[in-house]
Amino acid sequence: MAIAQDRVSNSGSQTTTPFTWNHVVNTIGGNFLLIVGVSLFNGASSTQATADAVTYNGVSMVQVRKDQLVVGSRSVESSIWFLKAPASGTNVVSVSASNFTNAVGGAVSYNNAQQSNAADAVNGKTGTITGGTSPNTFNVTTIANNCWVFCVAVDAGTGGFIITGSNIELWNIRSQNAQGGGEDTNAPITPAGVTAIGWNFGIPGTLEFGWAESGASFA
Repeated sequence: MAIAQDRVSNSGSQTTTPFTWNHVVNTIGGNFLLIVGVSLFNGASSTQATADAVTYNGVSMVQVRKDQLVVGSRSVESSIWFLKAPASGTNVVSVSASNFTNAVGGAVSYNNAQQSNAADAVNGKTGTITGGTSPNTFNVTTIANNCWVFCVAVDAGTGGFIITGSNIELWNIRSQNAQGGGEDTNAPITPAGVTAIGWNFGIPGTLEFGWAESGASFA
């Protein structure tokens, strides 16, 4: 059977650690995979913001990708976490992080998905822009047929970002001078190969400091 999106949730804007929110995994269906994306911004110093651990229902999730950038006296990090066979029903996602001033987390569960905590393929991108719109897609080269691709991003600045192409926005939340968002392809990639995913960062005339985005495919 084909992969299907189950439920989506998010933490809203957060400023303390650990931060938590509820996510519901359906009780109907099987072979569930839970993916959590974490977006962190440190607006107080150049010390790198870092997601240290993510759990769901008290079970540790596995980090499959992170992308980090320090720009002057600020830093950003995007990261992706997997958990196969998550507990069904309503349970708590908990994120422990360090050296951040603003954070956004989001979760999405899928059924008929792989029962492995390893990503099919990963990639990411970081950069800076000043006062203009910057389309910053990057490629995830899938290995297995019928994979989906997930992406999480963080933007430090006043411009924020919007989704690109035909991908589906899962969450897009402002947290003071930062923004965090998640998206997926909402469809299988067949045949396997290069898939572009990412966001458009910045709005003309706005102040941007830096951004990071991470991508992972799953079967």
